[in-house]
Amino acid sequence: MHTNWTRPEADFAAPPTRGIIIPSGGTVLVTNAYIVIKILREFHNCKLPIDVVYNGPKELDEQTKRVLESKWENVSVIDAQDFPYPAHHRPVAVEHFVFKTYAFYHARFDQVLVLDSDSLPLRDPEELFNSREFQRSGNLFWADFSSKFPSKAYALFGLPTPEPSAHWLRTTESGEFLFDRRVLADVAEWIWFVNSVGPSGIYKYMWGDKDTFQLAFNLAGKGDAFRQVPQYPRALLCKVPGVGDKYDHVGMLQSDMAGKPMFAHRTHVGKFRPHDKRSCYGINYISVPLSEQRGKTLHGWGVFPDGVKDIIDIRPRDSCNFTRPVYYNEECGADVESTAFPFPVFSIEDFDEPMKEVVYASYRAFWEVKALVKQGEILAHTCKTYDLGGKGNDC
Repeated sequence: MHTNWTRPEADFAAPPTRGIIIPSGGTVLVTNAYIVIKILREFHNCKLPIDVVYNGPKELDEQTKRVLESKWENVSVIDAQDFPYPAHHRPVAVEHFVFKTYAFYHARFDQVLVLDSDSLPLRDPEELFNSREFQRSGNLFWADFSSKFPSKAYALFGLPTPEPSAHWLRTTESGEFLFDRRVLADVAEWIWFVNSVGPSGIYKYMWGDKDTFQLAFNLAGKGDAFRQVPQYPRALLCKVPGVGDKYDHVGMLQSDMAGKPMFAHRTHVGKFRPHDKRSCYGINYISVPLSEQRGKTLHGWGVFPDGVKDIIDIRPRDSCNFTRPVYYNEECGADVESTAFPFPVFSIEDFDEPMKEVVYASYRAFWEVKALVKQGEILAHTCKTYDLGGKGNDC
């Protein structure tokens, strides 16, 4: 049963305020946030206000803050430690996955796009705010590779595990999501509550915040209001230089409702790292939308130990003369649910000009960041993050 609880201060007579929030902090995430902002402002000409939210002075120094706020218009850099803690929620340590949802909870915008620092918009995201689906539902989320819902997490709250209402419904990849905090204020409260208890138990049954969002919709009695874009993610692959046929899985490509590329989310080893000399951050190949079996196999292998011949096909035109990669399944009669290997991957050169130009522009932005870091103009007093899993970090 739906409730109709909304934010008490919400003014529905006025147009909703819109903006982007980028939770960030530490050298790696701030580097990626810089690149995202540069692409939004200078490539897409996106006018939406942007808030970069960090968690204390150790995670983003004053000099870097001044650079970010002065270089582009309508960019604010905000310390989350200045937010008032919600008195009606029990106090918890705001860190790691909890911090991301805390930044979302305190968003100053009615309608907000929350972007991980390493999720690069391939088009101006303002079109998503104007999309029919968001206007109708007040939320848009994107799918992960898995469809295995965290049943134990739902059981903790006495809820049944969701039954997919369509074959494409999967767990959530929360590197980007769109949310109307006016019309779904009760869900926002549940999102914060679920994540505030995450470290003490619920995160044991899921990877961080990613599946807390759909759970929150169900706790609010609005499970059927949850909207996931009906497109499977594609894999982003980097050809490892000088190592023969070896490829890194550097992230995933998320699409819009029509299947057109929307976000390139760098995950795992794919993040831009200003202090790391590794060279495989390029996006050289992009897969077809991946079935669960294909996605799980890819995600489990990372750098393919046996080369490419057993898992990916880098020459799909040899078997089907398609017009563009986004039309491959339709034109070649391929099944999006296929579990067969190898699966097709396409050179980024096969994709439309705007998308690949955004990717190339992100490389140039990274080189710009590295030069600024070397000159001591940014990140000189920001805590360093080197490796995954906390190794080598001092944040």
